[in-house]
Amino acid sequence: MKQKALIRYSALIFGLIALNFIAGRSFFRWDLTEDKRYSISESSKAIVEKLEEPVYVKVYLHGNFPAELKELERNIRETLDELKAYGGANLKFSFIDPTAIADKDKRGELYKSLAQMGIKPSNFQAREEGKSVERIVFPGAVLTYKNGQMPVVFLSGTSVSGNRDFITQAIEQVEYKLVSAIHTLSSTKRSRVAFIDGHGELEQDRLISLISEMGASYEVGFLNLSTIPKIEGVDAVIVAKPQRSFTESDKYKLDQFIMNGGKAMFFIDAVESRRDTSGLTGLPYDLNLRDLLFRYGVRANEDLIQSLPSGSLPIKVGNQYRPVPWAFHPLLNPQSSLNPNDRPHPIVRNLGPVLAKDVSTLDTITAKGVTKTPLLFRSQYTKVKGQPIFFSVEELRFEPQKEQFLKGAVPVAFLLEGNFTSFYKGRPTPMGAIGSDFKPNSEGKGKIIVVSDGDMLANDIDYQSKRPLPLGYDKYTGTSFGNKDFVLNSLNYLLDNSGIIDLRTKVIEERPLDALCIKDEGHLKWQLLNLGLPILLVLLFGIIRFFVRKKQYASFK
Repeated sequence: MKQKALIRYSALIFGLIALNFIAGRSFFRWDLTEDKRYSISESSKAIVEKLEEPVYVKVYLHGNFPAELKELERNIRETLDELKAYGGANLKFSFIDPTAIADKDKRGELYKSLAQMGIKPSNFQAREEGKSVERIVFPGAVLTYKNGQMPVVFLSGTSVSGNRDFITQAIEQVEYKLVSAIHTLSSTKRSRVAFIDGHGELEQDRLISLISEMGASYEVGFLNLSTIPKIEGVDAVIVAKPQRSFTESDKYKLDQFIMNGGKAMFFIDAVESRRDTSGLTGLPYDLNLRDLLFRYGVRANEDLIQSLPSGSLPIKVGNQYRPVPWAFHPLLNPQSSLNPNDRPHPIVRNLGPVLAKDVSTLDTITAKGVTKTPLLFRSQYTKVKGQPIFFSVEELRFEPQKEQFLKGAVPVAFLLEGNFTSFYKGRPTPMGAIGSDFKPNSEGKGKIIVVSDGDMLANDIDYQSKRPLPLGYDKYTGTSFGNKDFVLNSLNYLLDNSGIIDLRTKVIEERPLDALCIKDEGHLKWQLLNLGLPILLVLLFGIIRFFVRKKQYASFK
């Protein structure tokens, strides 16, 4: 019997030595949570493993916060810990509480520096033990790599709610925002994006907010199609509210760019809206793009959508102008399906409402090999004005009635993916275009986004200061909408070869305790249950095992 015990313990010791030997030469992490909240994606691992020099991350979301904000801070720390496990010494991070800096001047300088980078102080509002609490927080981080810096904002807005869903959405986006910033800073080659010019597109002062945001990740420029034989040297093009017709030669250049794997975004108005003191009239644009988009699988209709709720427009009442709801400026819902159980597309997941102006309906057309995903919908309270379009300002005197808006949810933006067929397949090459290297289809790698609103990516201008306002900011109501994020997410999806954009689909299932039950029965009971019960079970298991072994070995005497 002693010999058997000796063999057993020898095997155990040998096994422990072998296990330590293997563990010392291999690396693995095991996430037992159902939603894999403590795991990072393979694309994230690959990005941090390829870092050539250290990335320094300074997180300013730190301090004495309510529980909801502490959870976000903890998740940021856990995500950075996971990234460091794969990035090693090339990922360094620290947490800083800006409000704890004793020197008033230094604290003020840091506040100003963070605000200039877009990390503005927010009033975090939450409820603790039935009381309303408020904290000043800086919900962001600054990443430094080599000579470059990039801010990351985890919570947006100057007044941040402690709503559970709001915090959960922020937690779900932590990995995406951190890894996306690291990838941007460490990339040696940037994708090139060009705005098409020469057809009355948006002026640069209306695009400056978007261009400045794009400049952090892409090389941005302008292309006049009439001055070049073909589109080359760029990865994506944006058609931003053209107002004059495209020539067949220009269309051919766009078509062949897409057939050769180039990505394209069309923000177009099918109707020219004209407003004056009497009201609004809408006349069809003749852009000569309708047949091209029709071949790719979508059609922009010559109508205008009215919807509730909507943005505002200043209307003269007496001697003053005051903002009134303007149904032709609808608020769009970012969603890729009308079924609430479907997982949203990464472009629109956790995205706020998007403000549109003078939007037309879009129809999908049969296009073999092309997948069509809606990205933006108008609400269920919608009506459509077809030609001839006229709306009298006198109608604003009456309160809009929901009974008049019965069209239902209407898609106004589509992502088209797959094998596109050239519009010029079987047609002669237009005069002025190069047809020697004609390609009849995109070979399954085409990606196009079509939005029936040209103003979606146009920033307003503060005419007093002559300075551009942030994209998506409504100067009449002081509200910020998700226009910028929608455009940037769309562009990232079209050009992302690393899989980072898929991180936006990460879902964390929240399983909170019943707040009312805790309030009625007290915190102590549930604290003891959560902390004491596991310890009690371990002790009980140890005692039972002790007596079982004692009884087992007593029979050997």
